[in-house]
Amino acid sequence: HILNTIFTPIPGRVQIVSRIQANTQKEVVDALNEAIDNREEGIVIKNPMSIYKPDKRGEGWLKIKPEYVSGLMDELDLLIIGGYWGKGLRGGMISHFLCAVAETPLPGEKPSKFHSICRVGSGCTMKELYDLGLKLAIHWKKYDRKVPPCNILCGVEKPQVYIDPCHSVIVQIKAAEIVSSDMYKTECTLRFPRIERLREDKEWYECMTLDLLEQLRSKAAGKLATKHLDIVEDEPQEKKRKTLAKIKKTIGLMDHFKAPDLSKIHKVSNIFEDVEFCIMTGTQNYSKYALESKIAEYGGSIVQNPGPDTYCVVAGTENVRVKNVISSNNYDVVKAEWLLQCFQAGKFVPWQPAFMIHMSPETKQHFACEYDTYGDSFTADTDPLELKAVFSRINTSEEISQDVIADIEARYSWESSLSMFRQQTIYLSLSDEMSNSGDRINQSRCSTVELILRFHGAKVASQLEEGVSHVISGDHSDLKKIKAIRKTFQKKFKIVSEQWIKDSVKAGELQNENLYIM
Repeated sequence: HILNTIFTPIPGRVQIVSRIQANTQKEVVDALNEAIDNREEGIVIKNPMSIYKPDKRGEGWLKIKPEYVSGLMDELDLLIIGGYWGKGLRGGMISHFLCAVAETPLPGEKPSKFHSICRVGSGCTMKELYDLGLKLAIHWKKYDRKVPPCNILCGVEKPQVYIDPCHSVIVQIKAAEIVSSDMYKTECTLRFPRIERLREDKEWYECMTLDLLEQLRSKAAGKLATKHLDIVEDEPQEKKRKTLAKIKKTIGLMDHFKAPDLSKIHKVSNIFEDVEFCIMTGTQNYSKYALESKIAEYGGSIVQNPGPDTYCVVAGTENVRVKNVISSNNYDVVKAEWLLQCFQAGKFVPWQPAFMIHMSPETKQHFACEYDTYGDSFTADTDPLELKAVFSRINTSEEISQDVIADIEARYSWESSLSMFRQQTIYLSLSDEMSNSGDRINQSRCSTVELILRFHGAKVASQLEEGVSHVISGDHSDLKKIKAIRKTFQKKFKIVSEQWIKDSVKAGELQNENLYIM
């Protein structure tokens, strides 16, 4: 053995692991079962001619652990009692859960207290995580460390939010082993836990108990792999008659259907780690391959056709393939500009309505809770560019009445000195001679007063007509004419001096108009 010539093993510090040569499937299975009996993690299978390369998987090296094989592990049915808000890709949702086991209740009774055992966030897809979050969303409550809930017992590890057990669900957890830990109330936790599935066939009170946990813990020194893998003995293969190879026609794929070779891409970030994308088309400045290469640089993976694990479909331009994906209504289709913003920011930029070409039903429901009809967020701050984009999407010719504006200001406590004249419709008669009812106000003095009134919420009428509430008169020369016109109106307006406006603006509130009647 070449390693024996390089260094001298020191027990407990540097040791050479045992190895055997295997030629059949049974020999490999026997080695795995022996590792299970020895409470070891698993085995490594390698091609004798392969070379070990750090940070590389495959290429003649395979790791086999009991948890990779269905049926070899004892699985735990745990109750979700707490949650943690996610960041980046999982921002805005609960990304990890605090799980617990129940105190063993008396026969015929339901458990009343639950002990935390582990924190888990892997094993489920983004869609499964999102659906589970929606299922529990209305029941989350903020966890108060000073006054924790009496039925949820935690150790050092505390959740950000908690849920009453009767409103929670059971998840089936697979893990490598049970190990000691002072972070959780059970004084133990699970190593490498991951969610296998949601136990919709069980009620909240049917989760694992402390007694069952202790049995598992003592069963095999905490190891959850106690079963052996059984296979049918290797049978000699019947020799097949050798036939001449038929000449087949060479059938190729068009370039845009081929998976790109990204093996030589140097990874610079992990912001897209474990995220699967399907790039349909590129943009004018970035080709499809360029976008795929950038995703690989940032830790993401690429597929040529969307599947159940695809996070989203990205399109720079819409073609027949993109339209087919949209018509299926199964995937979120996002503009390539969103990817470019992620690359530029060096982080996972949350989706906004402006990025979306098409939304799946789940995403549409999420956006309905976060944004209004025009794509303006209910909670996030808006910069000038985003505000202009929102305004550009408001396409309506309907004029909002002053009464509606005043009602909105009152409802949301927006009343201020800038809305003191909101309920008033004012006509200005400040010229030396009375203007005809159809004339426009064009004197500079009138224009200045008009701007002041509009700035403070008034509607300034261009002609004296029904609906005017006040007429501002500059002097007494036109007073008789104005009063004569007022007699013909059904709803009488008030004639006040310009000083009413000046004093109101100076005081910051509307002054008593009766003191300025002319």
